[in-house]
Amino acid sequence: MDISFSRSGTSTERSNGIGKSFKISQIIEPVAIINKKKTEVATTAPLQPEAPQQAPTQAVGPSEAEAKAYIYQHESGNDPYAVNPTSGACGLGQSLPCEKMGCELGDYACQDTWATNYMLDKYGSWFAAMIFHQNNNYW
Repeated sequence: MDISFSRSGTSTERSNGIGKSFKISQIIEPVAIINKKKTEVATTAPLQPEAPQQAPTQAVGPSEAEAKAYIYQHESGNDPYAVNPTSGACGLGQSLPCEKMGCELGDYACQDTWATNYMLDKYGSWFAAMIFHQNNNYW
């Protein structure tokens, strides 16, 4: 009895030589052809798997730098001199009270360090701080 394999569409079709065939969905390694008189091994190249389907494109969230910029923009307009006239919060991250950050108004580097430490302590990442801000309108 001869056994043969052929590729059909996205699967492999197998025929047992007596009129019955069925599909095999995995890659076929070298095929053994069995004959009543002798056994031969055909070393055909394995069938190539189909290229995996590309996953749907998913929106990628903002980077940490973008999330940080979002906080600064929404809190102070990215202005190290900003002071909230109602609450007295000040600086890039709107420290309340203003003295808590220990920086002079206008000292961008000092305020940035303070805000980064505040973010790490309270949220763990700028992205998490941004999500909190989007949900609560403060951070």
